[in-house]
Amino acid sequence: MNTHFNHTLAGEALEALAQIRGEEKLAGHQLATVIEDQENGLESLVEVIDVSSPSTKRMAYQTEDNSGSRDEIVWHLQGILVSADLPPYVSKGRSKEKARFLRQGLRLGGFGTPSFHKAIQNVSEVLGIFSRSVTEIQPPTFLDTDATGLCIDVCNRYFSTRRDGRGGDEVKLTSEIDPNGVLAKLAGETYYHGEENTVGYFERVSDKLTGRKHMHPVSPVKFKQGDIVEVQLTFMLVEVKGHEWKMVATLRCVTLLDGRFAQDLIRKNSTLVYAEGKGACHQPSLKRRSVLDRSEDEQDSTASKIGRMQIDEQED
Repeated sequence: MNTHFNHTLAGEALEALAQIRGEEKLAGHQLATVIEDQENGLESLVEVIDVSSPSTKRMAYQTEDNSGSRDEIVWHLQGILVSADLPPYVSKGRSKEKARFLRQGLRLGGFGTPSFHKAIQNVSEVLGIFSRSVTEIQPPTFLDTDATGLCIDVCNRYFSTRRDGRGGDEVKLTSEIDPNGVLAKLAGETYYHGEENTVGYFERVSDKLTGRKHMHPVSPVKFKQGDIVEVQLTFMLVEVKGHEWKMVATLRCVTLLDGRFAQDLIRKNSTLVYAEGKGACHQPSLKRRSVLDRSEDEQDSTASKIGRMQIDEQED
């Protein structure tokens, strides 16, 4: 994020949107306020469940239903898009052996806003609950700090392995995700793109008649650095070695809340590039000799001048 980005105004807008979203009825839970919303703490809402093939631990709602069907908890977090590696996927010369490591993801920054800071603190609460289900757990590697302050990296793999079947039902890769069919060629007997690998992309827009907000599907290319977005994510534990586990943040959905600041950044960067390019160019301009006879060329020149005069008069 360069110096042309309006950090102060963007941060104020982010905090306002986080407050608004926290008061609305969400599909999951607002990460920034979930602890305050529970009288007896987060532990009164959730429990850790074991998922085999491969061995992972997920966070689900507490229930007395023993039917085996459980709802995994989805968390909502608002932030400013600092960087992203989102579809469409462009080939980087990866082999099939590297397919399992291919990801789509992004980095969100909070720009010093209280709601984002509280959300990151609550990640530690989630980690604490997970830690009571394993012998040893690593510190989360998806939390970081950069020039914008606290930030979080959230991603999702493009593929699951058929051996463990953890990815759910197979989902066809769309042209918005895989326009050249590169990912489709990497899939096969070993890997596939499943429900667990699917990320939703939306924009929060207002109905022109009622003014009510709703989520409208958009292409991943719409998201740019500086956008205020909301992500939906899940947390789980993955066994890394022996009895040691690590917590992973998995991207489920991205929603554009406010694109004004990214648009302003794009405009300023474009103006800067133009100004620098214009100042750096000192080559003499060459006038191409006309292929018309001089009399015809003069007529065209006169007509051109008249056209410009008419435009100027209209502007006045």
